[in-house]
Amino acid sequence: MSTGGVRKCILVCMILLSGICYKSYRPTGVQRMTVSLNGFYQNSFSSRSASNEKYKHSDRKSTHPPFVIRHVYPTGPESPPSLVTYGRDLPAYNDNYNIDTTTLLTSQITSPRKSKYEIIDLKNKYVTCDKIHVFIQARDDWNRPKQNGGDYFRARIYNDNLNASSSNNGDIIDHGNGTYSAYFTLPWTGLVNIEVTLMIPSEVIRIVKRIYHENPYRMVYEGKFQSGKKIKITKCHIHLDSSRLLCNFTDELSGQPWFCEKPKNLPCSSWIEHHGNPALTQKRTNELLLPGEEDAFQTKYIRRVLRRLQPLAIKVQSNEQLEGYHLCKAHLPFCRPRPSARNPGLSSAGGSRPTSSMTSGFYYRDVWHSNVCNARYLSTAAVQSCLRNKRLYFYGDSTLRQWYNFLLEYLPTLNNVTFYEHKSTYKVGPLTAEDPKNNFTSRFFHHGLPIRNTWMLVKNIQYEFNEIDKLRADKNTVVVLNMWAHFTGVTLDDYQSRLICVRNALTRLYQRSPETLVIIKSANTRSFAYTPTSTINFSDWYVMKLDAIMRDVMKDVPNIVIIDVWDMTNCHHTGSDVHPHDLVVREEIKMMLSYVCSSKRNGST
Repeated sequence: MSTGGVRKCILVCMILLSGICYKSYRPTGVQRMTVSLNGFYQNSFSSRSASNEKYKHSDRKSTHPPFVIRHVYPTGPESPPSLVTYGRDLPAYNDNYNIDTTTLLTSQITSPRKSKYEIIDLKNKYVTCDKIHVFIQARDDWNRPKQNGGDYFRARIYNDNLNASSSNNGDIIDHGNGTYSAYFTLPWTGLVNIEVTLMIPSEVIRIVKRIYHENPYRMVYEGKFQSGKKIKITKCHIHLDSSRLLCNFTDELSGQPWFCEKPKNLPCSSWIEHHGNPALTQKRTNELLLPGEEDAFQTKYIRRVLRRLQPLAIKVQSNEQLEGYHLCKAHLPFCRPRPSARNPGLSSAGGSRPTSSMTSGFYYRDVWHSNVCNARYLSTAAVQSCLRNKRLYFYGDSTLRQWYNFLLEYLPTLNNVTFYEHKSTYKVGPLTAEDPKNNFTSRFFHHGLPIRNTWMLVKNIQYEFNEIDKLRADKNTVVVLNMWAHFTGVTLDDYQSRLICVRNALTRLYQRSPETLVIIKSANTRSFAYTPTSTINFSDWYVMKLDAIMRDVMKDVPNIVIIDVWDMTNCHHTGSDVHPHDLVVREEIKMMLSYVCSSKRNGST
């Protein structure tokens, strides 16, 4: 055999051997599938794909503990490959990761001081329900028009004297050439002011995309392991970037993954507490920035209101000679579930909203007027009567806990009967309130991992889809869900796969109890600090993508309602906060009760 032939033979043997070694180190149950995420009915994990297919047609009783402990050990002298490498070639859900690595010059970043907006075809007279077109021109610090799109803007109209405000219709249109369009419907008489805010410039989003694509392990979570007086704390994550031995806490039935580094001299079964570590998250996120990128995260570029090319306070008259507000959408239906959650104005492609659709509502004197259904306030006595014999189950994060707490404070006969087993119970639950007079029960459970809160008991962390499977539901059962605030640290693949588990559980619930009402609270807008860590890990730009995936995955599930609180928080005068103001929560509760207490749903005429 020739020398060249020998070299080729050796090379082939080395490749085959390395492939065998690599395969032997991969933890079982987490092999990535190379399927396109646009076909989102396929899951990202092989074990999950098979089990979810089975769940679609089975009505199982879940008696398993929240986590099944498996040990993951390498079988050779080398360290196991980082989980971060698994499926790195998969693109994020419906996104473009053609990352431009051109050197970033801060003078080229979209400038909120130089960018301007104006009304197209400005008129001398407007009447209620007229539409206006706001045109945005992005410019850099040298006042040069931008030639590319990708900036993240938010917009609203408002009148502070009337405590009136509204978001734009549909999504702000990115024309791809540095210009954008926002459309509004004018629902009240009097002055209307326009506000456009540059939330994140395209250049910063480019950095965020690179980091998300290359580093799914950004948020730092830790597990506490204890046996007697011996305590060890190790790092945990879905995508754990570690060369150490791992404890595999993947949910056995769904395949939802979770891993922790195995502590020295302690078994995996000694895992007792979990928390998120913000200090280590900040340190890790800063380490992911390339030289010079931190300069783009300056306060002058992020969350800044744009200047106007012209005075944009227009006066609106009534076309019916009446002062006040006008519902521009005639014949609103009762607030009740549709055959599916596919609401008008929500497309099937990623949940984006066309500008032809109307915003989900508007505020006038701090009262939310829905454009979706005929929502109304109910007296305390009416709410108590409506909730008689009902059981409300809240599964979600702290923004949903606000709904639970609001009812607890609002209803005088509802009593807190929670057993506070741990200092974290008041945050993550389980929380229980009972009204013995009306036979009404309300319960709150935090959704399963990932969770960023302070130290909490592992035994109290339950996956929401498993809890839904345990419900003995009937027409008096109401399930309320939301999942977004703690998922900004996972990939869109992971979030979509998690929602598929929830969707399948809701489908099984519907098969067991077709009259059970399910309400999904959408994501809300939030504030975030002017730091790389906050902008990268908590920005609305990513939350908006999560919300779009939620709407897309859930759009065809029967008998559910999606309450759009994004518009409710985007435009309110108290500003955006991860925990909205009580004035906003009150209106969110009004929307929820309008569905729960619908006369059609309760059999009244």
